[in-house]
Amino acid sequence: MYYFVTMLALCLFCYSSTTYGRRLKDSYDTLISSRQASANQSSSFHGMNTKEKEIFTLINNYRRQYGLPTLQASANLDYVAHTHAVDAVQNSPAVNGGNAHSWSNKGNWKPVIYTPDHRQAQLMWSKPSEISNYKYYGFEIARGFGDYRDRDRTVDPVQSVNAWKNSPAHNDVIIQRGAF
Repeated sequence: MYYFVTMLALCLFCYSSTTYGRRLKDSYDTLISSRQASANQSSSFHGMNTKEKEIFTLINNYRRQYGLPTLQASANLDYVAHTHAVDAVQNSPAVNGGNAHSWSNKGNWKPVIYTPDHRQAQLMWSKPSEISNYKYYGFEIARGFGDYRDRDRTVDPVQSVNAWKNSPAHNDVIIQRGAF
């Protein structure tokens, strides 16, 4: 089974720190079109950039320490992740107590204001099947996204993975512990 955590984490990280840092040089349509095109390719990394690949590799190395299978890249999840990252940066859905797991009302999906009490978890988890051909739940993590307005800010892949490993909730998602 593919795992949404890696793809969304990678995409939120890379879109917020790289694309937004270039003052949103690429438009939403261009970015999503490129991700849809990559969904038709058989590459194991589905168009990931260098930092995305590094995070993906670091997470898989960490999972091996727990005897877990490595994650496989998924073009569908890559598309969902990039769509969410673009939505989050361009439409700022994390309002009214919501966080980076929120989705705006400006796309072909159900909007979600995701709050710390996790009352809207089902709506976030079902996004992959709602907007792509992926038929399973997706769980997501992000790093550095809360500061996306700081256009000069960059987030290091090693620091990101270490932060997730040191956060009980994020770590549970990565190593599929507890509810995940």
